[in-house]
Amino acid sequence: MTARNPTARGGHRKRGAGRAARIKERSRDSTGEVVRPGQSGGQYRPLSESDIQRIYETALNLLESVGIGDPLPEILHYALPRGCTVDDDNRLRFPRALVEDLIDISAKEYTRFAPDPVNDLEVRGADVLFSTAGEAVTILDFETQRFRPTTLIDLYDATRLADQLEHIHSFGQPFIAADYSGDTFVHDVNIAYTQLAGTKKPFSLGVANVDHIEPLIALFDGYLGEEGGFLKRPFCIFSGCPILSPLRFAKDNAQVVVKVAELGLTCDVAVAPQAGATSPAALAGTLAQCFAETLACLCVVNLVRPGSPINFGMWPFISDLR
Repeated sequence: MTARNPTARGGHRKRGAGRAARIKERSRDSTGEVVRPGQSGGQYRPLSESDIQRIYETALNLLESVGIGDPLPEILHYALPRGCTVDDDNRLRFPRALVEDLIDISAKEYTRFAPDPVNDLEVRGADVLFSTAGEAVTILDFETQRFRPTTLIDLYDATRLADQLEHIHSFGQPFIAADYSGDTFVHDVNIAYTQLAGTKKPFSLGVANVDHIEPLIALFDGYLGEEGGFLKRPFCIFSGCPILSPLRFAKDNAQVVVKVAELGLTCDVAVAPQAGATSPAALAGTLAQCFAETLACLCVVNLVRPGSPINFGMWPFISDLR
């Protein structure tokens, strides 16, 4: 057999302009960004509809029959009049019908404000937005190639970097300032100032104590030059971990969530059970527990202020059982 000669007809074959045409087509009416804020997602679906429904049903059963332990007086103030109950083990139980009502009334979209309005974002539906996050306590030093505690300067550098990266749409605190960790108030204020100095994109930060929220708002009002200005355009979202897995409220951050909801601000929660340690080793069980815990936060927020937005931060981990 002889190999087929692609140039047999008419001499050398002329390369088509297909690739150039495709590039030109993609660039038409485009900002040049590969990942634009608000692109539609939802295509990755590792679970079947029946799997999702089983996890959902299990989570509702957990909230109704097991509940969330150590409820705060601030939470009980809103929950008990709506039909929640506290059992003999001091666990707050959420009736299934109430949970589904609160899911229905919770906000389905909201505006994520930025210090510079040109960077405002619409958070809705299956739209995809990229953000940093994490609050790590160590960082790999490039020069020494060793891990060391994170500093406020590290955070400032990361904030400025994210501000210039077009594919990062908002900034979430990626690590703490360990050099200020001795005083949580000093830490939180410095974190807030550093992020505000470093980016004009929307940003969020973890708040250690509910008493820190008012001073932080005053700081942001000072930046805007208007008392009450921040509540009109809240360009920072306060975040925390209001659940201590398995299925208990964490006092300090739960108080933060209630206060943020009372102010009419968006809540950002991170619920982080560890499969094999603070949640079942079976991943389906961990998903059900994590969903129930995060759903409890959604319920609290919407009991405080119906129709509130919440960043539904399910963040399960896996323990190394070795």
